[in-house]
Amino acid sequence: MAKLVEINLANSGGRRRRVRKRKKDDKQVERLFQRKKGGISQKLIVTMDLAPTLYRKGLSPSVCSSIKRLEMECARRLGHILREVCKTVPYLPKELGRTLALSTRMNTEFPVVSMDPRVFDSHIKGAGEIAAYLEIRRIADPLTGEIIGIAPREGAAPIKEQREMLVKKGLREIELVDIGTFTGRTMKDVVRELGHPNVIRVEQVYFAIAAMEKSVETREFLKSMGIKIHIALPAAHTWDWVSTTHALNFRGLVGPNGQDVSYWDFLEERISIPKEYKSEALDLFREIRSNVMYKLRENDAEDYVLKGLI
Repeated sequence: MAKLVEINLANSGGRRRRVRKRKKDDKQVERLFQRKKGGISQKLIVTMDLAPTLYRKGLSPSVCSSIKRLEMECARRLGHILREVCKTVPYLPKELGRTLALSTRMNTEFPVVSMDPRVFDSHIKGAGEIAAYLEIRRIADPLTGEIIGIAPREGAAPIKEQREMLVKKGLREIELVDIGTFTGRTMKDVVRELGHPNVIRVEQVYFAIAAMEKSVETREFLKSMGIKIHIALPAAHTWDWVSTTHALNFRGLVGPNGQDVSYWDFLEERISIPKEYKSEALDLFREIRSNVMYKLRENDAEDYVLKGLI
């Protein structure tokens, strides 16, 4: 089982008294507090994927170790900022990968296609063979931050060609796996682009983690299409999820015309950080990003960001 690092909350009685002092129109924060009944605290999963991504791209282990420590600091301090709302639980991608690998081994019946290379890296033993990878990224409305579609990753083949490659490999019935889902819109769009069920039929989907309230619509859509859903981590305890590459604005969204869309512009929508904590969280993210960039420049590795390798 993966080791969890948790930042404890204050006692429940203190939380209830603070709720009553808040403005009546702050429904979002009140709802988060009210859900913690029976001593069950909601969790914000923070996947620390920046250092592993850079290591996979060839950055030296020593620099990656320094960046990993900065990611840990980011998760710890974010937990302090949100201590009245949730517990912050840092995870490494390889920990999620092992958890997800166990779920697929227990349930898989068809070839597995991965939407995220971080999930099944070669160093994760027993993960099983991946039949293919889909190279996709999300398109967002630059005015609202809402996900409105998907596109191929930079340098990857168009999505239609990626689908044709799956067909040529004989992958007509598959299972999709991704590290996690926020609203689930990406998975929903992928299922449609694959031509489910007429071109490629998706039998099952796997997530390591899921933002349960945000993804209700997509999960209902998948069920209506006859697709089974597996979520590796205990769903009832997950409030939300964010990766450090997104929080630190190293991997953002892309607009319809290819322009960058920053996570920082839509922090409340993309990470569900209540508005009263937004300013403090942004200050933290900017500080940690600045420290990461200093480490990269110090080691002549700034090109990893400037050339879009992250």
